[in-house]
Amino acid sequence: MDRAHLVPSLNFRSPNPAIPDFREDFEVIGTARPWPSAPGRPRRAGVSAFGMGGTNAHVILEEAPEGRMEPPAAGESSAPAVLPWVLSARSEPALREQAARLRDRVAADASLSAADVGYSLVSTRSSFEHRAVLLSGDRAERLAGLGALAAGEDAARVIRGAAEGPVGPVVFVFPGQGSQWAGMGRQLYAESEVFARGVDECALALAPWVDWSLVDVLTGAEPAVSLDRVDVVQPVLFAVMVSLARVWSSLGVVPEAVVGHSQGEIAAACVSGALSIEDAARIVALRSRALTELAGLGGGMSAVSAPPVWVQDRLGQWPGRLSAAAVNGPASVVISGDGEALDQFAAMAAGEGVRVRRVKVDYASHSRHVERIRERLLVDLAGVSPRETAVEFHSTVTGEVLDPQRLDGSYWYENLRSMVRFGEVVERLMREHGGVFVEVGPHPVLEVAMEETADALAASPPVVGTLHKDDGSAGKVLASLAELHVRGVPVNWEAVFAVHRPRRIDLPTYAFERQRYWLTAPDDTGTTDTGSTAHAIGSESSALKLVCAETAAVLSAKHAGLTGADLATRSTETFKDLGFDSSMAVRLRNRLTTAAGVRLPATVAFTYPTPQTLGRHLFSLIEPEVSDAPDPERPESRSDDELYELIDRGYV
Repeated sequence: MDRAHLVPSLNFRSPNPAIPDFREDFEVIGTARPWPSAPGRPRRAGVSAFGMGGTNAHVILEEAPEGRMEPPAAGESSAPAVLPWVLSARSEPALREQAARLRDRVAADASLSAADVGYSLVSTRSSFEHRAVLLSGDRAERLAGLGALAAGEDAARVIRGAAEGPVGPVVFVFPGQGSQWAGMGRQLYAESEVFARGVDECALALAPWVDWSLVDVLTGAEPAVSLDRVDVVQPVLFAVMVSLARVWSSLGVVPEAVVGHSQGEIAAACVSGALSIEDAARIVALRSRALTELAGLGGGMSAVSAPPVWVQDRLGQWPGRLSAAAVNGPASVVISGDGEALDQFAAMAAGEGVRVRRVKVDYASHSRHVERIRERLLVDLAGVSPRETAVEFHSTVTGEVLDPQRLDGSYWYENLRSMVRFGEVVERLMREHGGVFVEVGPHPVLEVAMEETADALAASPPVVGTLHKDDGSAGKVLASLAELHVRGVPVNWEAVFAVHRPRRIDLPTYAFERQRYWLTAPDDTGTTDTGSTAHAIGSESSALKLVCAETAAVLSAKHAGLTGADLATRSTETFKDLGFDSSMAVRLRNRLTTAAGVRLPATVAFTYPTPQTLGRHLFSLIEPEVSDAPDPERPESRSDDELYELIDRGYV
């Protein structure tokens, strides 16, 4: 029916003579031929199945209505340029063989649709422990990625991992101010219908409270108001976070708990269902407008890279002038207060070798400065009606799971006045529940703090961002989705392909392996592939080569075509000079951990700030020990060609 072809009935010779005038009413097709269509009359077919046990089944199929396949007009959603190809296997060698078989199949047929291949991979296959996701835009990249995966090599567009068991609850983490960048929603608004609908709904909810266009600001249209205004950037970030959360949910990643940092709690409450989008929009719009009263009064905020105890001990030198605004992690604190006192604190910290960076705001949230607008906020936010919800709201004001009914107007003043207890909340979640942490925002700003908390607990929960300031596309969302999938988080890959209207096609079958169970003759020995993905690092130069290759892979989003060999000549330059930010440092750590098979802290690229020093450190962790003892012989393991060739052909 899909191909409009009539197929022949096999073995038909003549009709049953007991049926009168058979040939006047029926025709049995003897050879394949086109199936003509008539206007207004869809094709229909009956399919019958007769079981040997007497059970019969009959189905009538009707042709689906034709849809118009027109290119999207300006402003309408278009399909993302990158599509995922998802592979999995029960062992690393089998995963490599899966990639090799798929590469050969794709190389032999240039007419294969990337959407058809990708859809067939996710809709006709089970997901096993060893996983890889290939994210490439064109056929050449896909073949190269499959070739690298088949050879056990790393590639910039291949994400690999192992699902080691059940994962904890999915936690959506919503950052506060600081993750914004110009044009942060432009590309995704064009590529994702779900995101665009979310933004449009937020725009309607914000309309009674703002005099500017949310869509214009997000897409960078001219003229648009500036993101430098607090009464613009906070509502815009709210809309982006709420809309990104809907994208995640459409891909099968649904939160069981939410955590918000400062203003991020408004988006968290909305996404959890505790606040309607109308109430949430009103809170973020009116509260950010009230903050303009604090601008220019000499207040400010600074980020301090030091433990909370160290910071608290020194804040006593400025009583009433400085206070801790947020504790984000074991070595990440934000302080707030008078601008002159912030400068004095920074000078003191520099003398002790502690890094302090001024936050780009001209007011002092989470300090006594906020008390000036208390009465205004309580009046503006009166009448907020929180609702019950099944999603846990982990408050960074109280540090505990909060009853949604407490999220009234007074709570949103306390949210702005109190210290943000983000690190405490994340630590408790990781310690008690494990969990999967998804930072829902236009750029990851809390990822390093969460990874540092995990390091302190010797835990390894999945932690991913959503978009990045260098990549605001749907492809970046898919890369984050792939990171979760390879760690065992259930996702809905089929939703990615819906816009392409793909069809299932035949692909290579599973690369079965066999292990021998009968005794092996003494002179018939062999080796078994352990299935490890870790690279053999036998020298300092090979460690440097690996670091340079993985650094190039991380930088590929910004510098296409960059190779490890290119970076080897620049191995004494700092990662910062090479273009790294904190989220890229975490990605490098993750790739090196997978490639080398060693645990590394989230801040390893800061502690060892050049590829050369990081390579030396990596080699020191895995430098092979010299042993005179011979390796023990192990039984042979290889594939059973005869049996699995029959399975491939459908005989078994």
